[in-house]
Amino acid sequence: MFGSKVVFSFRAKLLVSLFVLNFVVGVGIIVIAYNNIINSKKEFITKNISSLAFSLSEQIKPALEFDDRATAEEIIDGILSLPDSEFIGVWKADPFNSKDEKLNTTELTNFDYSKSLFFAKDKQNSFHDIRFSLDKDFINWNANRIDIGRVIYSGEIKSGFLVLSENLNRFLFFKKETTKLLITSLLIHLVTSSLIALWIEKSLTKPLLELVNVAKKISLGKDLKVRAKKLSNDEFGALTNVFNEMLESLNKANEELILSKQKVEEKVLERTKELDLANRKLQTEIEEKEIRSNQLLELQNQFAQQERLASVGQVSSNIAHELRNPMAAIRNAVYFLNQNFPENEIVKEKLDLIDQQLSESDEVIKRLLDLTKGKDLEIEPLKLQEICKEAIEISNLEEKVVLTFNGTGKNSKIHADKLLFRQILSNLFINSFQAANSLPVKITVLVDLLDQDIEILISDNGHGIDKRFLSKAFDPLFTTKKDGFGVGLSLCKDLLAKHEGEIEVTDSSSKGTTFKITIPRTL
Repeated sequence: MFGSKVVFSFRAKLLVSLFVLNFVVGVGIIVIAYNNIINSKKEFITKNISSLAFSLSEQIKPALEFDDRATAEEIIDGILSLPDSEFIGVWKADPFNSKDEKLNTTELTNFDYSKSLFFAKDKQNSFHDIRFSLDKDFINWNANRIDIGRVIYSGEIKSGFLVLSENLNRFLFFKKETTKLLITSLLIHLVTSSLIALWIEKSLTKPLLELVNVAKKISLGKDLKVRAKKLSNDEFGALTNVFNEMLESLNKANEELILSKQKVEEKVLERTKELDLANRKLQTEIEEKEIRSNQLLELQNQFAQQERLASVGQVSSNIAHELRNPMAAIRNAVYFLNQNFPENEIVKEKLDLIDQQLSESDEVIKRLLDLTKGKDLEIEPLKLQEICKEAIEISNLEEKVVLTFNGTGKNSKIHADKLLFRQILSNLFINSFQAANSLPVKITVLVDLLDQDIEILISDNGHGIDKRFLSKAFDPLFTTKKDGFGVGLSLCKDLLAKHEGEIEVTDSSSKGTTFKITIPRTL
């Protein structure tokens, strides 16, 4: 089918693998052997012609020095009588011309002795196209001949140049015969290796096929009495014995299992009927109880929430009322100290700070009490960056917190009750300080102006809030701190609700916590 994956059997894979392996190995060996033989033959021919050129240059040197062309012709005829020799040319150097002269043997006609040619002879009476320079040795391999050029020296003076060409007929014949021999060897290797591969394949796959066929019969016919034939006494024979023993054990276990299954099925049918009736009754009762439990739990949660809020309001009112008496006593003590230490600037500075903090705390308490009595907020435009700095100052965190403020303009404004909104920020900053892993605490305030609201993100680098408690973080009286009361975050949520705003935790991990405050741009 088009697009389906072709699956090869183990037998096919084994045969293909053995054939490919033998072919690759055989071809590799033949290629390597062929290259080695041909290269060795080339080296042998190169050495022979180089030796012949050297011997010829030494023999012809005297004839060249004494301008004896007859002797040169006799020597050249002797070399050309060799079966492979094709062409020999000798050029006489001009000792007074230092310019290198480049020649082409096809320019020579009828043994013209122009251009320094001393003597040249071609066995076939047609000059070869041999391009060379008279100032350096060369060896050129062509399709059917080899050319060698050699400078002839008399002492240290260049006296001439020798060119010798030999045909490669015997080399080409040797190359052809070598190719035939190696191809024949490759074919013999492939035939032999293929026969061996077939024998190996048959020895390995026949016992496996017997086991596979038996397994298919058992799988299709569900007959555990079928047994595999033992075809050899080697490891496959041992595997066949183990396979048959396994089938025997499975057959016995299957018969016992069938009997047990029949007995169990009878008991299961009886118990299923009983359990079905009991399950229906139990399911009906569970559904009724679940409905009642959900209704009761919802009522309990509503009552507990109302009770907590009432308790928090009452406790807050009582605490605020009770705090005023000791605060008045502290203010009187500050006044007394101011009167008795009027000239001590440090004492006066600290006393003024205490008096200022008492006044602000008293104002916050008064405002919280007013809210419990239903009075309105004192809304005014505020610069958020300044409120953040004041919140850090009243929390006594100036030297413990590094505040980074980012907004749409550093003078981002909000409309809120100054004291109450500053108290919200103070509670959040104190929580960040208490959750810090190290000092100074890094707090980032990011302001984003939306269409109708202002979004304020307050992030720190503390240890974060456990994910198990995120849903309860703003519940009244809920706290995970050892000395906490669970009032701070619930108070923040309540005060923001008075401003028609919201607060939530958007991110909390071991790297820090991020609170998001959303408040209308105008109230």
